[in-house]
Amino acid sequence: MHRIILMVLLAIVSSNVLAEWKEVGVDATSQVTTYADPSTIHKAGNRVQMWHLFDFKTTAEAYRSLKVQSEYDCIQKQSRSLYTSSHKGNMGKGEVIGVEPDPGDWRPIPLGSPKEYLFYIACKR
Repeated sequence: MHRIILMVLLAIVSSNVLAEWKEVGVDATSQVTTYADPSTIHKAGNRVQMWHLFDFKTTAEAYRSLKVQSEYDCIQKQSRSLYTSSHKGNMGKGEVIGVEPDPGDWRPIPLGSPKEYLFYIACKR
């Protein structure tokens, strides 16, 4: 069990070093900047997986950033989170203070949201 946890943590740390974060947009109200890493796009049929990051300039939470691996259904226009890690530092750096390794439910892509932009980045390839 400890070996699995160590492998997951090493994968997170090394993925951040190699990440090619591209800014997708900034929500001025919540002061959250959304980034995508197009180099992580993996397509299988109508579904695409890609990593993205939410970077918080101000937050009441203990974390300053969230790294998320999402899966997109390019035909049904919906997405779900496959894996999420919360980090004490900005840009996915710092101590990992939370992990959600279980896939979430499929949800429609909200129009005009950062998730819509992420959807188009993932599904356009």
